[in-house]
Amino acid sequence: MNKDLLISEVNNIDWPSYAGPDYYDYKSVPVTLRRLILLNEENNFDSVYNSVLFAIGNNHCGSYYPAIIDALPIIFTVATTGDSEISRNCALLILTDLYRSFCPEIGQYDKITEDKLNTFFIDFFKNRMNDFYTIYMSNRE
Repeated sequence: MNKDLLISEVNNIDWPSYAGPDYYDYKSVPVTLRRLILLNEENNFDSVYNSVLFAIGNNHCGSYYPAIIDALPIIFTVATTGDSEISRNCALLILTDLYRSFCPEIGQYDKITEDKLNTFFIDFFKNRMNDFYTIYMSNRE
């Protein structure tokens, strides 16, 4: 994975355009995604994991915000091609938790409905099932 290229992608996304949910803080999204990309120390794992889930959603109530549209492919890239095993595992845990127990929360965001955001989310995972199987098998080795 080219960290600099992925960080540049994170920096170039218009995170404020996803404003709508009450607790969405667009400034925290690029910061936490950069931390995930650069994660290489086990003692930072929990902090990065929680900060990403709180930046792109509400970790306590199990919701994700519209920013998931641009954040999800970045998290997936880290899970599949991250430079460190720690960053890959953290990204994989984030994806697993999002998939298993989170639902959309759009607040006042008016560019997509919760149903369409949920459809995007489910389709994203469906279209990458083979990649998840590859990740799963590589972690068993």
